[in-house]
Amino acid sequence: MKVLGLDLSTVASGWSLFESTGPSKETTQLLRYGVIEPLDGLTESEKYFVFAHQVDMLIRLFKPDCLVIEDTFYSKDPTVLKKLNRLAGHIQSVWFKLRRMDAHFYMAMSARKTLGGLSGKAKKEEIVTAVNQFFGLRGRLKDHNAADAIVIAYHHIITAAFTPAVRIIEPTLDPVADIEPPTPGDFAKPLPKDKKRKSTE
Repeated sequence: MKVLGLDLSTVASGWSLFESTGPSKETTQLLRYGVIEPLDGLTESEKYFVFAHQVDMLIRLFKPDCLVIEDTFYSKDPTVLKKLNRLAGHIQSVWFKLRRMDAHFYMAMSARKTLGGLSGKAKKEEIVTAVNQFFGLRGRLKDHNAADAIVIAYHHIITAAFTPAVRIIEPTLDPVADIEPPTPGDFAKPLPKDKKRKSTE
């Protein structure tokens, strides 16, 4: 099973990709991770388009079986909360178009506890350090958005991905109603090309 994790933000969204055969660290491998970061000065709609287009590319490229998204916290600024919910709606639409399945949402505070010793209220720097240590990344992970995306996807694998309630159906990447989106053009940064990490287990 491949799991794509997303930590959505209107500034920079982290993503992660896992492959797992069971709900344990020993049967789970972190394959890739990165950040989707639009250029400065874009309108709100342009940013949504960039994020949705890049996630579309990730889904087509890696063909994940599950999409896991960090849920928005109700105590956030109302304006930020509305923007994040709009962005999540765009991403859910892309995912359903290609995979015909619902996405999974988890609160960050709950997911972080899946990594032993990490508090739900841990600071950004602490999360990055914990993820580096837990997955043997040796300090290569620098971005807190990618770190949260890794945590949220791993939480799903450990707690829910292999339960009978999770329904995996045969997906299609080219449904009849699928229309190729236009390219973002000059206002989108290219998707990072990370090399596949060798297992340290």
